[in-house]
Amino acid sequence: MDEQNGPDQTSDQETLDRTHKAVLNADSPAITTEEIADHTNESTEATRVTLTELHDQGRIERLEIHNLGVIWWAPRPLDEVLKSVDTDTILKRLSDELETAISLGDGTVYENGDKHPSEDLDRETDKTTSSTEKNTAGLVPSSEESGEKRQQLKDGDDLDDVSE
Repeated sequence: MDEQNGPDQTSDQETLDRTHKAVLNADSPAITTEEIADHTNESTEATRVTLTELHDQGRIERLEIHNLGVIWWAPRPLDEVLKSVDTDTILKRLSDELETAISLGDGTVYENGDKHPSEDLDRETDKTTSSTEKNTAGLVPSSEESGEKRQQLKDGDDLDDVSE
């Protein structure tokens, strides 16, 4: 008896797998029964039966749309989705969609959809520090210099030199 069911079961499994693959490889996130039937070269009714079996097995999802019919889709495990997209892209999108900076342990920051490696941030910090230190006009005094000036003003000393 197993020999009689063997070829049919193999054929059924091949049909299930072929149909499942057609749903997975569809150009759109969801696909109609007719589109899958065209792709698999099966009748619409045979395809509907196969899709229903795949749905019963939990391999695909379905949604009946009033007056339009049924659409089918295959959920992709999150691991597969994450493997298909590089980490930089994921972090850039998250920082943009969450509207917040994401900092990594190596100092890299993802912010507003952009990546800022720690070297870039270090260079920006160095530029800021250098420009402050190089300011010979006294426009941006160090906090120590500011503190000294405030103390001089409090003490009433050096009132003529306040503009320095």
